[in-house]
Amino acid sequence: MKIKTRILSILAVLVGGYLLLLAMVQLSATATHNRMSEISSSLFPAALKMQEAEASFERMKKHYGDAVVLQDAHHSKARKRIRKPQARPSVREG
Repeated sequence: MKIKTRILSILAVLVGGYLLLLAMVQLSATATHNRMSEISSSLFPAALKMQEAEASFERMKKHYGDAVVLQDAHHSKARKRIRKPQARPSVREG
């Protein structure tokens, strides 16, 4: 074989390998894009709901703390439901 044909065959192998690599990268990128679309359509709304729930819980904690500090009967109804008053023993005077 001549040197020219060897060089051309080596270049052909390199170009073929490069094209194969590009095809693999394209397939991988397409699969990744599809999977990311699936994930974002399900996880993103769930993350938003979780943030809303967390913010709501923090607001509830703040209002409860304010009600306890101010001894506001209207806002501390939850406290009465959670902590039932215990019956006090009657003291007889005698």
